[in-house]
Formats: sequence, C-alpha cells, structure tokens
Amino acid sequence: MITRRHFIRNGAIAASLLSAEKSRAWADDANTNLLASRVLLVYNTSSKDGPAVADYYKANRPGMSGVDTLAVTADTTEKTTSANMISQIRTPIYELIASSSHPKYYVVMCRGLPSRVWDNGVPIASVDYLIGRSDPNLANPAGAEYHQGGGVNYYNAAFAPGSYAGTPVLVTRMDMGTLSTTKAYIEKIKAMYDAMPSPSLIVSANAAGLGGSNYLMDEVRNPPYKLFFPLAKDHSDLASASYSNVPLARRLYIFGITGTNAHLTGGEDVTGYESWGVNGGMSSTYPNNRSLFFTGKSNWYLVKTFESYNGIIGSDHGNFEQWFSPTTGGGWHYSRTPIGMACHTDEPSIGGVEGSMYMCNWEAGLLFSECAWSSRKTKYFMAVGDPLVKR
Repeated sequence: MITRRHFIRNGAIAASLLSAEKSRAWADDANTNLLASRVLLVYNTSSKDGPAVADYYKANRPGMSGVDTLAVTADTTEKTTSANMISQIRTPIYELIASSSHPKYYVVMCRGLPSRVWDNGVPIASVDYLIGRSDPNLANPAGAEYHQGGGVNYYNAAFAPGSYAGTPVLVTRMDMGTLSTTKAYIEKIKAMYDAMPSPSLIVSANAAGLGGSNYLMDEVRNPPYKLFFPLAKDHSDLASASYSNVPLARRLYIFGITGTNAHLTGGEDVTGYESWGVNGGMSSTYPNNRSLFFTGKSNWYLVKTFESYNGIIGSDHGNFEQWFSPTTGGGWHYSRTPIGMACHTDEPSIGGVEGSMYMCNWEAGLLFSECAWSSRKTKYFMAVGDPLVKR
C-alpha cells in the first residue's frame, strides 16, 4: 500500500511540519529558478530530524526556499525492505515527478530516511541507487546508465536525463551523520555563496576564490591488497591529457604497504582526497582524530575511500559521519570538512569503488552529483552532499 505523503510545490505548503516563516526569499534570477525547479527535496515524517533538515535546508540553502518538497512516511531504520522502499519512498517520488510541471533531475534525501535495502538477511542495493535506477527490479534491464561501470567514461559529460535511459535522476543525501553536522554543512554552503562575487544556485569555491587545488592520493594499504593499485589509475587519469591534465605539482601520490611505508597525512589547499582508510592500516577514527591535517583552502573537497562500509553509521570504517564532523582534517568547528563524499552501504568489492571520473569530473567543473554518479560502479552506492555544488 502506498504510504501517506504530502507535497509542497514552490513553497506553498499543502500539509507539512515545515515552518514557512523560517523560509528566506533569495534574490534568484530566472535561470536559478529554473534550475531549482529541477530539484526535489524528500523527507520522512516518521523521523524528527527529517522535517528539521528539510526546513533548515529551505531556509538557509541559497536558492532553495521554494524547492519542491515531498513528505513521505517511511521506516526510520538504516535498513528497509525492497517492498517498503518501493511503496514508502520510490513510488511517491515517481508519482510526484510524473505530475510535476517541471522535470526533475536531482533528488535530495534528507536525514531520517533508510539507506540500505535488505531482503531475507541479504543486501540488495542502496535505497538511492534503486531510486536513481529506471527500474528497481535488478533482474530487468535498465538502459544506459550514467556511471563508470563496464569501462564507460563519461568525462566532462554533464547529466542529461534524456541521454541515459537507465538513470532518470541523480540522488544525493543531505545527512552528515547528525542533525547538527547536517545544519553545519548547509551553513557552509551559505557562507561560500555569500563569498561569491556573483552568487548563483550552483555554489563554487573557485568562483569565490576559496577553492583548493591539490589532490592527495594515499595508496599505502594492508598486505592483502598489495597487488591492487586503483589509486594509481585515478592519479594517472588526472594527469592524462585525455582527461584532466592536472600538473604534477597539484597531484601528490604515494604507495606502499602499511607498517613499512608512511601514510600521506597532510596537505595544503586540498580539493580531493583518496585513501584505503582502515584497509590501509589507519585507525577507525582517522578522519577526525587528527591523524589527518589539512591546511590552507581545504574545506571544499571530495572524499573517496576504499572502505566497504563508509556509508554506514557506526561502522569501524571511515564513514561519512566522521568525515563531516567538527574536527575532520585537523580542523575546528567544521573548518576542514569536505563538500561531498562517495560512500558504500554494503560490500562493493574493490572493483565496485568509484572510478577515476570522480576526481576527473570534479577537476573539469562538473557538479558533485555528476562527479559521484558518473563514477559509480556498484549498486551499493550513496552520494553524501548537495547536488548543485562544484569546485
């Protein structure tokens, strides 16, 4: 049975817990309004944090005061079933999209929604992938997908739904692990927007003169992984004239075996960070225990780690909750947190970790949502961050 839900279009509340008086009218031009109309914000009425995040996002995320908003009534556990995911979350989303006067390209999932689909004790996929896939039945073909699986490289190719029959929307999470960290993330976007000489809905650190420039790639890993060099491929593609052509001075790459070789633990003006995390011998709290120390313009970067469970709260891997915490990267009060992270909700295998297009497309100036989904290689995929931010 389809769940009860409420729809809010262009800020006109049909039925909601959101506080309209907290919404702020931003000075948006016509193009900004058009782009904002492509976004759908989804929250769970069963979670106290769901409406709180949606309310705060609409009130404080520049350009999103009138974003179309869908309230669903869904499970509040991290895991849900395929049946519940479809009836409680996916079906309401697609019914709204079908009835909307504006096409939807981006779906933002607020804190409080399930992220993992399990049936009979077996992981099926992430909630977000089954929303972003044209057919949630994995046994059925979906058409061409916007991803890096099968060797396809969508380099510098912006997302256009009509071009990818298998990927009608890009899904990202507005959930940084807690309500307070999620609010801090939204405030960070607002601060960068305010720093831009010509503010726009697409918020860019480079446009504000505050973007980092350096990529840190730490391939020091545990002995069982000694035959694998996936970060070397990422480093090579960043350097390639066919892709990003990033000069050596902006690419710091090291490799080796933990216990023998030292980790890459610091960097200045970071725009991208990759490592093996705990699979490289780092502690389970390495993102925010001051094992890493970033300096300069290092608060607007992407994170990618070869860790199976970095998309699960409370896991012993470097999960997104740790990466978006106040002391990440040696900072204080969120001064060194990333702007986006690609995560896994269950075991992706090494070959399922995001591909090189993640950083290459970031360098090329694509949106975080595009960087994440164009590099996806697993069905256990989750992108944490705002869809409309870029370098």
